[in-house]
Amino acid sequence: ISCALGQLDATGVATITVPARITAYPAGGSLSNTATVDNDPAKLGGVDTPGGANSGTGTVTVLRSSISGTVFDDRDRSAGNAGLPQAGEPRIASVGLVLTGTDAYGNAINRSASTDASGNYSFTDLPPSDASGYTVTETQPAAYTNSPAAVPASGPGSPSSGGSYASGGTSLPAGNSSFTGIVLAANTAATQYNFPELRRPSLGGFVYVDVNLDGQRTAGSDTAVAGATVRLLDATSGAVVSTTVTNASGAYSFSALDPLLTYTLEQPLPTAPAGLGNGPVNPGLIGGAACASGCVAKANTPSAGTDRIANIDLSGGADGTAFNFGEQLITTVSGLVYLDADRDGTLGAAEATRLSGLTVRLVQGADCTTGTAVQTATTGADGRYSFSNVLAGQDYRICLTPPGGYGQSTSTSVLLTNLAATGSANNNFGVTLARLSGSVYADFSAGASA
Repeated sequence: ISCALGQLDATGVATITVPARITAYPAGGSLSNTATVDNDPAKLGGVDTPGGANSGTGTVTVLRSSISGTVFDDRDRSAGNAGLPQAGEPRIASVGLVLTGTDAYGNAINRSASTDASGNYSFTDLPPSDASGYTVTETQPAAYTNSPAAVPASGPGSPSSGGSYASGGTSLPAGNSSFTGIVLAANTAATQYNFPELRRPSLGGFVYVDVNLDGQRTAGSDTAVAGATVRLLDATSGAVVSTTVTNASGAYSFSALDPLLTYTLEQPLPTAPAGLGNGPVNPGLIGGAACASGCVAKANTPSAGTDRIANIDLSGGADGTAFNFGEQLITTVSGLVYLDADRDGTLGAAEATRLSGLTVRLVQGADCTTGTAVQTATTGADGRYSFSNVLAGQDYRICLTPPGGYGQSTSTSVLLTNLAATGSANNNFGVTLARLSGSVYADFSAGASA
């Protein structure tokens, strides 16, 4: 830099100010600057006096500012925790952010950064902003939606240098969120420019045949039901959100869900393989733990043959797993009512008389009087009755309504315990006709009996 100062006498003083921008922050935050002044005797006709008066060295302190924050999964939104990163809440890595605006010297600023493994980002070595302030814009991470909670504008945890937070919205797909109007002063570390997100969770489980009849899915024992339909409903409106079918392992899954909805799972009875009936309904785990509330099993809802798990809350962002629907094998129970001619309680080869039109009930309960009839049948012309679509693994009683005018050679109740998948046949009831007998004798003594 050359400057024409004119002539100075021996005691004259001239001050020269040269603005400079430091492009890289120096170690220790300061640098040494040396200025040398020399005249040109040929041009000015003066006499240069060599020596220390020709130069000077000074230490320059370099001022810098920064803007930083955290991108996190806002799972704990209770009380005053909403919109603020809490201990234990997951941080989100590799999220892109852009800082734009104009600095105090009229220069356009455009910087990029991304969050580290701890979800933190920082724009460093910044000059102060102009009066309009800087803008920090987050690129919305694909697996998340914006938290419904806004970043607090004041109080603990609020941005330290002001500015306004604008959410990109919670509707899917969510838009980018930003802070605007961050008026950054010189030598200032602006903090707490945090972006709260909500992870878009998944929900899944299995459809299985409860072969061992223990009421839950047992890997290696129970068999998978492939191709079973599972529907995901909005628990509030009842609208179907999505429909899927189970794979060869009986597994199903709904992914990238809106965490702000409450869900209901619905599973109609599969048509294949044949011979299945509705079985146990198993509410699962959210984030590896049992549901704190909701997750209500509802068999035969909204109609017979369809099961539901209702009110599944995934707002914490954790996945729902092991929401399983069990099916059971269905089978038949049968027998006949016959005339037990020899009264021995056993159907003999010669006992061919059958009774038709008699009522037989399949009952669950302590006895035929107080129990609940599951099915009712009537004996045919061949005396036979049959109950179909009976769930295996249950306890039943077969109850015969005794016919008038007949006696019984067998009990009117047959107990079936833990009904086998192969069913139960030959549950026969024997009835008898009344007998009238006596003898004919010669009465040799008048008035005496034989």
